[in-house]
Amino acid sequence: MKFLKICVVLLALTISGSLLAGHGAELYNEFKDTGEFYDDERWQEYVDAIGQRLLKHSKDKDRDYHFFVLDIPSINAFATGDGYIYIHRGLITYLSSEDQLAAVIGHEIGHIALRHHAKRRFASLLSGGAGLAAYVLTGRGELWEATDALTQIWISGYGREDELEADRFGAELLARAGYNPMAVIETISVLKDQELFAREVRLQQPSYHGLFATHPKNDKRLHEVVSYAQEKLPEESVAPVGDFWEMIDNLHFGMPTTFGTRQNMYYDKSFRLVIEFPDDWRVQRNQYQVVGFAPNGASEAKIEISRHTQQEKMVPSEFVRDSMGVHPADIASEGLVSIECCEYYLVELKAPKPDNTGRFRVIYTRGNEHFIMSASYGVNGSADDLKASIAEVVSGIRSLTSEDLTYEEILKIHVQEAVPGDTYANLVDPSSLHAVDYPEETLRLINGHHPHGEPRAGDKVKIIKIK
Repeated sequence: MKFLKICVVLLALTISGSLLAGHGAELYNEFKDTGEFYDDERWQEYVDAIGQRLLKHSKDKDRDYHFFVLDIPSINAFATGDGYIYIHRGLITYLSSEDQLAAVIGHEIGHIALRHHAKRRFASLLSGGAGLAAYVLTGRGELWEATDALTQIWISGYGREDELEADRFGAELLARAGYNPMAVIETISVLKDQELFAREVRLQQPSYHGLFATHPKNDKRLHEVVSYAQEKLPEESVAPVGDFWEMIDNLHFGMPTTFGTRQNMYYDKSFRLVIEFPDDWRVQRNQYQVVGFAPNGASEAKIEISRHTQQEKMVPSEFVRDSMGVHPADIASEGLVSIECCEYYLVELKAPKPDNTGRFRVIYTRGNEHFIMSASYGVNGSADDLKASIAEVVSGIRSLTSEDLTYEEILKIHVQEAVPGDTYANLVDPSSLHAVDYPEETLRLINGHHPHGEPRAGDKVKIIKIK
């Protein structure tokens, strides 16, 4: 499985603020060399065909533009001043029509055609003058956010007026090309829902610089722009470039499999690491940690694990107090626990109230790595059972085998027709439960029904399955 390697290119500005050309082409070469293009030629051709159709109605129609899909699960799209437009695979997941995809592409064309790139000013430049400055990232999950942060240095920065101007330009392109300009509003609504969910539930920052980033759903000026564009629609309807629903069926979803979860196991190929939880436990991961749930959920037991590289040798008791922030008054007991494979440091915290719940902190050191665990049991669990589970998890931390390295878990979008009685709760595929956080809510989001909508009989719906 390839690592994500994103090259961040900052080109020097002249005193007038104009941007030197050529960084889109440099990015193309970098993406090609590191295999970052989505490996489905149909999608590359489809996005290019939509872009070329829109360009026929642009004042830039005689200029060369290039359109590509990147195999990146975050929700973003960006354009460079030299005519390169890159769409992240993750953004396509949330769209439901060719018109909406055309709205994204038209918006990015607008930024190029209106020369918005020449207006931007960078706060700082990476070293290396006007040449290529590459940040090669490992592809680990917690670095996706770093990736977005780096790319945002140069793909963000449009002001509200520039965004509205690009929306106006894009909406007119849509109409003249035979697409419904209302797709601009639809796309903003869908992606705004995703942004709010990411911010309020996942506690993540939005990644997409354009479209919804500067617009509320009920933006009056934007609605006026789109309404004006509707006057540009041709008298006769125009057939779409392709079948969007056929295209999106089998589109890859989510993170690549440099790391992932399988049954009761978490694996990380970049660190050649496996963490096995007890049988029948369910494993999830987020950008910060791996989380295991007992068969009856957190009301029985939960263990959260984060990994830290040891900078210097620390006495476990000091690490608990200084790095984990545990106050001595909160500790009921602590000490080394020896099991067949190894030793670890176990800290039992005093129960906050007199009920059948409890919490533990665990430090397990292997080589120069610290594995920090926060474990808790609820009303359906017990301290003894959780201690046994902790010992099993510690003994289940191991290096990948050759068999582990050949395993690849790919989540894909599947399209099906909703039948009477379908809900997003019953459309969640059991095989994807451990691989997708908030599976029911995710289905609502990718189908444009957030926060409480349900599929209607006869509608095409997107679900998520493991290959």
